[in-house]
Amino acid sequence: MPASPLQGHPQPRTLPDSGHIVIDGTDILAIPRRRHKRVRRETIGYLFHALLESATVRENLDIAAHPRPLLPKPSFASALERVGLPGQEQTPVHTLSGGEQQRVALARLLLKPSRIILADEPTASLDRDNEDMILNLLQGLANEGKVILLATHSDRVASRCSQVLSLHHR
Repeated sequence: MPASPLQGHPQPRTLPDSGHIVIDGTDILAIPRRRHKRVRRETIGYLFHALLESATVRENLDIAAHPRPLLPKPSFASALERVGLPGQEQTPVHTLSGGEQQRVALARLLLKPSRIILADEPTASLDRDNEDMILNLLQGLANEGKVILLATHSDRVASRCSQVLSLHHR
């Protein structure tokens, strides 16, 4: 069994043999392949946990805020405030707890203009308080109209989701 539910998912460049992928009324398979990367970058956000441990929180957020034409300037302070880490921009990541690092990863995601969020085990290895904080933040994003696709092994986490699809390996 893979270490995480989304591990082993098709690479972004892999296209299905049949069917459609429709986002905001556009069939992604019908547009020129050279536009796929742009659509993914502007539509889909992935909550990944890996941070640059030797860098500061700000340097980790800079990765997500890489300049993009026609997109509003991100607000690091606002993103950190939203995840409960105000004023932590200059803090070295390696000094943060696991829960704080998860919240930095979520702040990084908040800086990306995505309508669809893929969250692979977003609460793994967190205590209940940090788990609740992450789930509340994801619920808030869903309430703002974002689509959250969350993979989890936790029944408690699944119970907080509006729809659950169970996958079983045979």
